Amino acid sequence: MFPKNIKFFCDNYVLESDDLLEFAQQEFDTIMCLSTTKWIHLNFGDDGLKRAFKRMHAQLRPGGTLILEPQGLSSYARKVRRLTPKIQKNYREMKFKPDQFSDYLVNEVGFSEGKIVAVPEHASAGFRRPIHVSIKYFHHKATLKFFFLCFSYLRNRPWWKQKNPPPSWKASNG
Repeated sequence: MFPKNIKFFCDNYVLESDDLLEFAQQEFDTIMCLSTTKWIHLNFGDDGLKRAFKRMHAQLRPGGTLILEPQGLSSYARKVRRLTPKIQKNYREMKFKPDQFSDYLVNEVGFSEGKIVAVPEHASAGFRRPIHVSIKYFHHKATLKFFFLCFSYLRNRPWWKQKNPPPSWKASNG
């Protein structure tokens, strides 16, 4: 019950490799990633940010919500000059831009269409960034496969195992 059902983590969210994603547990109904994508991107590059998005999807329960506030590319350039050589290298090699995040989340990761729900009012223009919401689909290939197997099974059941078989079945099958 609220507020005991809320967890906050201060941790390195980016896994070492995509292979570790298979161990992610579906444990959250909502994941909020606010004012964070730039820092993940600069510290871990394109692959690190993509891996973080995949982990968010893997950790959401079906129907779960990702609330994302990506920083614009112009804010990257203002910070990168004063940071480490590794971060400068990641910035120079960047091919995955913030305006591509929504398409990636939908077409590669598997979220529903991302929708912009708000652009918050703020005294600083740098914090007037769109808030994107994406939903993890309820259905999954395994669920659909199970449904089709069940449907196929029920459709092919003999009349005597049907709850209310049509009278014509009883008469003809005895």
